[in-house]
Amino acid sequence: MVECKKCHLTAQYKDAKSECLACHDKEDVHKRRLGTRCESCHNARSWRLWDFNHDTLTRFRLDGGHRGLDCYACHNIPVAGKAVLPMNCVSCHKKDDVHEGSFGPKCDNCHETGSFKQIKSRLGGGQPVPSTAASQPACSPVIHRWCGNPIHAPDRVASTGASR
Repeated sequence: MVECKKCHLTAQYKDAKSECLACHDKEDVHKRRLGTRCESCHNARSWRLWDFNHDTLTRFRLDGGHRGLDCYACHNIPVAGKAVLPMNCVSCHKKDDVHEGSFGPKCDNCHETGSFKQIKSRLGGGQPVPSTAASQPACSPVIHRWCGNPIHAPDRVASTGASR
């Protein structure tokens, strides 16, 4: 049991801090990489018990290649308050983009989250991706014939951020 005066430094109870890290900063095994809102996952009865469903409590569903990753693979820098990360693919996977940005920033228009090598089955009419596709510019005839996706149409390229 903690003595009252340990937290209540004055007779004014309102002066006691209510944030977990005010007293438990040194005990934060996450080192603030998951933010400072401890109560989002933990409760005061037992800090060893936690409950956080990334799929329902955030806008970033952990599926495909993201499922099973260690939390710190993405949450790797300390943050104050709520942990918020960019949700677009290129913020983490820019070096993996064999198209070098020519198809725009919305990788999930074509790719599955399980692997960048997986292309959504609705594209290409079930045909295998041409072996030269990765080296083709966004508006190439090879891509248009295979994909048929209107996002690659020349008049729509500017709106996707892709280059011609």
